[in-house]
Amino acid sequence: MSQQSVAEHVRVWPEEIGCLVVGHGTVNETGASEAREVALRMQEVLARVPVELGFLECVEPTISQGVERLASRGCSMIIAAPLLLFSAGHAMRDVPEELARASKVSGIEVFQAEVLGCHPQLVALSQRRRHEAIRLLSPCEDSESIDLFVGRGSSDPEALDHLLEFAALSARGTDLSLAQSQTSQTRTHIGFVAVAKPSLQEAIQNAASEIPRRVVVRPHLLFAGKVEMEIQTAVASAQKTYPRTEWVLAKRLGCDHSVVLSLLDRATAVIP
Repeated sequence: MSQQSVAEHVRVWPEEIGCLVVGHGTVNETGASEAREVALRMQEVLARVPVELGFLECVEPTISQGVERLASRGCSMIIAAPLLLFSAGHAMRDVPEELARASKVSGIEVFQAEVLGCHPQLVALSQRRRHEAIRLLSPCEDSESIDLFVGRGSSDPEALDHLLEFAALSARGTDLSLAQSQTSQTRTHIGFVAVAKPSLQEAIQNAASEIPRRVVVRPHLLFAGKVEMEIQTAVASAQKTYPRTEWVLAKRLGCDHSVVLSLLDRATAVIP
């Protein structure tokens, strides 16, 4: 997103409409701090527009507290921007329920934006994380490499489709020296840490069975937490179990500016 595009987003946002960044919530302090950092950067971008953070669980401020703070800052309407990757149970049920309760108490109308999903800024960030992970390693042909996307997992049957779609989009121009319209020949696998199938262990076994020279494990996670640590442990184990393959772990998406821009775009799209 260009500076001009960002400026246009900010210009169309009325000052009386506040923005509530909705985080999942985690007991991991690093993960919680990263969510707070995104909210702070969102405030910097929107400048004159009130921005607050509200977590769904585990840590404060809660969603209700975030709405209360925006009300106290004079907002007559609120756009809730979910800092979530996919529209599973939290985005479709838990967050709307919390927002509805907070709206009823405050008397302020709240509109919920779409989740980050497959926003182009997020896809580009995922590609960059892969490039960062392998740029200092010895060259490896695409045909000898596998990308393993790992998601948190959800009981929502669409979780598999969501991650498959993101992985397919990210496979375009995986090598950042390629044009974005080109498709990498790197094979793509997916796995989940919890609930959904294939499990992370199954995905690792599936990838290893193809005897690739390299597997790049790409955590499709926003922030630090237990899920990321489980992925780190699994990759360390894979390195010992399948030593013929080079196992490379990419960084999580994190509180990168691309996440902020994706969130801004989603939020601006639902301004009445």
